[in-house]
Amino acid sequence: MSAPQKQTRVAVRSRAASAACSGCGQRSSRVHCYYQRTLADRPAAGRRVRIELRARRLVCGNEHCARRTFAEQIPALTRRHARRTDALTAQLTDVALFLGGAVRELACPSAWPSTPARTLCSA
Repeated sequence: MSAPQKQTRVAVRSRAASAACSGCGQRSSRVHCYYQRTLADRPAAGRRVRIELRARRLVCGNEHCARRTFAEQIPALTRRHARRTDALTAQLTDVALFLGGAVRELACPSAWPSTPARTLCSA
């Protein structure tokens, strides 16, 4: 077995006063609950970067909206159900296009040690 990979963890939270409901677009500041979300980000100085986001689930105040609660999304950082940042997804896509189907270990063995080749194909 190899030694564990070094990684950097960054703890973040949103400072926005409110967020728009993904169902109807109405802004809400009423917090239903908080939850932990972990996102992979682009490597820095040869180390994996993990963003630990304290995310909010908010209550929609629109009585006609089908969603009673919704998860806050942070522009340019999160998307629904995503486990990677937009920046990492773009970088993985660039690597996959550059390699043109070759094995990822040829270009980036240490940058993304836990990224399977099939992820590059679906990035």
